[in-house]
Amino acid sequence: MSLLFLTISYVALNSAQYTITGKLDNITNPEVNKHVFGVNFFNGDPSANYTLCRDGGEGTTRFNWEIGAYNSARDWYFIGQGGSTWQETLDPCIAAGQDVLTQIPAMGWVAKSRNKIWSFSQAKYGAQKADECTSFPDATWCAKDAGNGIWMNGSKVTGNDMNDANVQISAENGTAWLQAVIARYGIDRAMYFGIDNEPTLWSDLHWD
Repeated sequence: MSLLFLTISYVALNSAQYTITGKLDNITNPEVNKHVFGVNFFNGDPSANYTLCRDGGEGTTRFNWEIGAYNSARDWYFIGQGGSTWQETLDPCIAAGQDVLTQIPAMGWVAKSRNKIWSFSQAKYGAQKADECTSFPDATWCAKDAGNGIWMNGSKVTGNDMNDANVQISAENGTAWLQAVIARYGIDRAMYFGIDNEPTLWSDLHWD
């Protein structure tokens, strides 16, 4: 029996690199699931041979499929704004013959506008440790009012109005999106619908 060697490289935050090599010599079926060769946010590259297209990540937790808007949560100052619609994201995947994995928001809140808005206004709630212009101090496009949701003493801003940058939805909203996807692409391919993105981290990433 031929041996398959698997090498995994891991780069730690301190730039040290670790390599783990394992010998897999007890495999009775050498075939792997075709969906191992997937990609997140397919860019339409015709030379790529991906089998699965994933539309997922932090922004999908509050992705508003009806208007094509998302909220970046703690990753980027709790800013909500417009982005690619689900059709713009998934159409290239379908055209390339890929199966689809997308995520249905389950928090009960999604971004309410394609206009750039944010959850922790410093003018409304007070000074915070950082804002969008902290990351780009020389930029003219950044929003200095968009705070990071952290008080100057290091504690989280709480008690804010969730409606500032979000709109509440029901479970039926997710059902409607699923039906819209199926109506557009049919059922002649594998389609996977995940329930949100890392819900165990909501309290640390989406406390707005």
